[in-house]
Amino acid sequence: MKNFTCQCCGQCCKWEGFVIAKEDEMAAAAKLLGITLDEFIQKYTKLSQDRKSLIFADREDGARVFLDDDYQGKTPVTITSVAPGTHKIRVELPGHAPITRTVTLANGAEGTEEFKMSSVLGRLEVSTKPAGAKILLDGKAVGSTKPQGGNAPRSQILAIENVPAGEHAVMAHLNGYQDVARKITVKANGTEQAYFTLSRIFTPDTEIETIRGIYRGVFIKKDFFGAITLEMSPGVEQTFKAEDIRKMRTIEK
Repeated sequence: MKNFTCQCCGQCCKWEGFVIAKEDEMAAAAKLLGITLDEFIQKYTKLSQDRKSLIFADREDGARVFLDDDYQGKTPVTITSVAPGTHKIRVELPGHAPITRTVTLANGAEGTEEFKMSSVLGRLEVSTKPAGAKILLDGKAVGSTKPQGGNAPRSQILAIENVPAGEHAVMAHLNGYQDVARKITVKANGTEQAYFTLSRIFTPDTEIETIRGIYRGVFIKKDFFGAITLEMSPGVEQTFKAEDIRKMRTIEK
């Protein structure tokens, strides 16, 4: 502040003995002194005592403020004409734990209350084997797992952000596989991982009649020469030549 010279403009000195400073002005002064804004406020400022009001600030704007259970607006907010005495303050912000505080305001005093809201959200990471499963969180679809590429048996990680802390029902669904469901507890500001292995549901969908008999299995493919490949049991395939096939039909589900 060495280069400061009062210009006697009357724009800043509203009360004798004090200079009313805005936050950007204090930030500039703090930078000049090589200290943080909080350090500047603690060392060089104090609250004036000639206003009947409460000022509420939050590290994240938009928190809902209640004074004695009456809604007052969103932070940052100034409440004027507050009666002297003890008051209950409640601050709410989606995704954060609400804060309730009791303050006492003297006659003719001004108070500033700052709230540091604590997040109650976490992160959930899900991987499935095989990939392609739809993931449901508390019954609501939140995405599907994707393959990693190559011969990797498991999927890429599906990250689900902003999950409220607490217990949740997570389910993996993939057509042709048995659904897998699990209860998972997510912690605030934490990351929980869940790995699902799905089991095939073997349901024959194709019937082939040959000179040797009738065969049922899951249709796999038909090649250029008309040969049909069926999965006869989980992991076991059989190919039927076109000339051996008398009849083929789809089994109604």
